[in-house]
Amino acid sequence: MSGDINTQVDMSSLSLADLGQFSTQLSVLSADNVQPAAMLQLQELGAVFPTSGPVAKNVPNHLLRCKSRRIERLGLIIGWREGDSASLMAQSAGGQAISLVATCLWNTYGERTGEILYDLSGLLLPHSSGVSSPDLLNQAAEVVANKLAIIGFGSAVAEQTCRIYDAYQNLAESPPDNILAGIPAAEMVELLSKASRALREDKSELRIRGTHGMGYVAALAITLFSDDCVVTLETSTIHNGKRSASIFVEIQVLPGADFLEVHFMDKIDDIGSFFNTMHPEPHHLQIEQFKFFWKGSIAAMISFELGMLNLPYSSDLVEALAVCALAMANSVYIHTNLVRHLKWLVDNPDASSRRLLVRSLGDDYLSLIRQRYEFSTGLEMPQSWPSFPEARKLLVDTASGVFPAREQTFREQHDEDMDSSSSFESVRPASVIPMGYFMHRDDTETYGMTGFEGGQGYYGTDFYENETFSWDERSILEVLSGMESFQIAWSTGSETWVPAPYLALDDDDICSHRYIEVLDGSIIHNGRYYREIRGLEMFYPRENLADELQAASIKPSSAGAMNDMSMQVEPSGRHLTLQTQITVSGQTWPINFTKCVAGLFGLLKTVPCEHSRMTPLKDEYSSQVLVVTVAPFNMDPYRGKKIVVQTAGNPIAQIVALWGHARVGYTSILCQRCCLNCAFEQSRKVIARTIIVS
Repeated sequence: MSGDINTQVDMSSLSLADLGQFSTQLSVLSADNVQPAAMLQLQELGAVFPTSGPVAKNVPNHLLRCKSRRIERLGLIIGWREGDSASLMAQSAGGQAISLVATCLWNTYGERTGEILYDLSGLLLPHSSGVSSPDLLNQAAEVVANKLAIIGFGSAVAEQTCRIYDAYQNLAESPPDNILAGIPAAEMVELLSKASRALREDKSELRIRGTHGMGYVAALAITLFSDDCVVTLETSTIHNGKRSASIFVEIQVLPGADFLEVHFMDKIDDIGSFFNTMHPEPHHLQIEQFKFFWKGSIAAMISFELGMLNLPYSSDLVEALAVCALAMANSVYIHTNLVRHLKWLVDNPDASSRRLLVRSLGDDYLSLIRQRYEFSTGLEMPQSWPSFPEARKLLVDTASGVFPAREQTFREQHDEDMDSSSSFESVRPASVIPMGYFMHRDDTETYGMTGFEGGQGYYGTDFYENETFSWDERSILEVLSGMESFQIAWSTGSETWVPAPYLALDDDDICSHRYIEVLDGSIIHNGRYYREIRGLEMFYPRENLADELQAASIKPSSAGAMNDMSMQVEPSGRHLTLQTQITVSGQTWPINFTKCVAGLFGLLKTVPCEHSRMTPLKDEYSSQVLVVTVAPFNMDPYRGKKIVVQTAGNPIAQIVALWGHARVGYTSILCQRCCLNCAFEQSRKVIARTIIVS
């Protein structure tokens, strides 16, 4: 056979990815003036946007609509068909997804769509894939947007905006005036890039809060990711996806904020997963004041203080201090309102023992603190000890033999004309004593004394006069662990302090873990070390969560059990931020879980009774209570009534029931192994406002 041999290729059988090998040739054949490389880049970008929902389902049909015809006797068509180059995007999931994304953006940003797609490519694609300029991407976006104009994204924006306005009308509130405010292109890039990550990464989610431009955001989320998003307005849900949600659009007024909050977060099931059991590589951390790394740290501190005063070390003084601490253990209480409760606590020692500070260490607290003082002093502690007044007198007498100013009383040593630096107060017994209660018996023990310096404000010179002492429950975590009010865990790098309730949320007895756990190691998340975990300071809702329960007879029940509680964590510089939401009766509320745990340290427990737990509340008591599902954060509307929170059998709901109590400072009592009648009577004795059913 003679003559030239011409190579023929059936281009129509090639996929869009295969066409990338012929981008140079096809670029001159494109009848739509669209660079094939731009289409290929868009297709690859679309692969990181897993769209879902009814609109996304119809995208392939809309893209495949074709008006091209077969040309004469050619058995194949080479190049892009005029007006129909978008149809090739229907051949892959990425092409379908980016076509829908580009259409929504084109209807919102017009000619700036190419810039957004270019920036998204830079964030989500390898550098080698971002070969097209914003102008070329804009041309490609216009082609697919024209093809998908049939979906009517403008109508979707109008529909969601009307739903938002209707929802505010049902709440009898004026809708914000920025629902349709424009969203800057840079913010849209951030929003979409984080949405892509949330949809593709396991246990990740995106939360978008505010009202600015929420008409567009809600329409975009429901159009693109209908099955994977939840849209709420204040606390009501207006759209709930079919699958486990990864994107949350929360339409709510943010005080003083005219912008959107975009938070990329990790879902967590167990707070304990943050704590590393291995020591990290050495890294720079601030060295806390008075940090010890050896056994006998209290003895070492006193020795240091005496040496600064040119006084000899005295083991008798250390032992007297430790014995005084052991005797004092049954004299330090947790309180909510000192003026209201302290006298009652002193007059009712049996009841007050349930609120002793050291009871947060467990039932065997006396044996435990004895072991800890043996560890922290290096001395053998006696099996029994005198009363606190006797032990304190022994401490004063022993100190008088060590310090020069022994002819003066300790009270007089605080006069302005006296040199207090030569007195025993320089050793700060008010700080040293509680410090030993919460030390762990571990040779690698470290301790930052700054956490207990605040204790002096509770004792002061009254240490030498009072028979009982009281700590404010609202600062209990701060004082015991050195943590600020919104800290959940705090790490020095070698150790981590965390309230034990966070590590045992599934325990049926919520009062069995009221102590501070010191863990060896640091806080670690996604391979990075952090200094602390913080809770998010929440703006409390304008109305109570509490749904009043009506019943012919009031008995313990689980009606207050939450539908769901979720936790997410967000990296913020050197710390992690924990956010918590609960769902009750179809409404979602953000809560400050750190306040709930703080309230747990001051929670009273009922004395068990012999009556049946299911005994109905007496009629005379029923008229004096309000039965609710969740404890209200605002008690003012319920003055004169006690609150009964029906959370039987749900320990997490019982802890959450403390959120309002922790905020307003009212005492709560846990109805455990007790009937409601006896719980009501005991609540009157202790002036508890809330009864939480266990």
